[in-house]
Amino acid sequence: MTRTQKMMAMSALLATFGASAVGVATTFAASSGSNTSPMQNIVTAIATKFNLNEADVQAVFDAERVAHQAERAEHEAERLTQAVTDGKLTQAQSDAITAKMAEEKAFFESIKDMSDADRKAAFKTHGEEMKAWVTANDIPRQFMPFGRPMHGGREGMHRGKMMKDQRMDQQNQDQSGSGGENDTQEN
Repeated sequence: MTRTQKMMAMSALLATFGASAVGVATTFAASSGSNTSPMQNIVTAIATKFNLNEADVQAVFDAERVAHQAERAEHEAERLTQAVTDGKLTQAQSDAITAKMAEEKAFFESIKDMSDADRKAAFKTHGEEMKAWVTANDIPRQFMPFGRPMHGGREGMHRGKMMKDQRMDQQNQDQSGSGGENDTQEN
């Protein structure tokens, strides 16, 4: 079996048995009491359950993560380019967002091994810093590099709240904009 075929087979295996592995990983995490990442628990659980080499399973997860990150970065670059073309952002704002996204990646990397309490405190401080950055750079909320839910977890819940705020802002804008049009039509 070629390396590509092995990787494809392992990917198919992961997709097929992923749901059961999540349950195993959850049980494993609850019983271990360790501070390892949930993803590492899943890798270990899959390797153990299906008698696979843990390094091979980790390699598949790592490759998928890298591919997903590259795809997401490409999509974000296209979105910002289109926003500049449409006049929704200036090139300077787009460049600032791109730079901030790199900083965000470093921030998330820096907190991954923190305790829950330290991570929570870091998020609180970071959130205040980000609000100040957005204001200083006059970044519209829909282009905040950290304002859209990109994945689950603790920060996903935080981002979900930000998305709710965004939707409420948009609804308020829609209502105030449509109210003016209705007033004009009634006159």
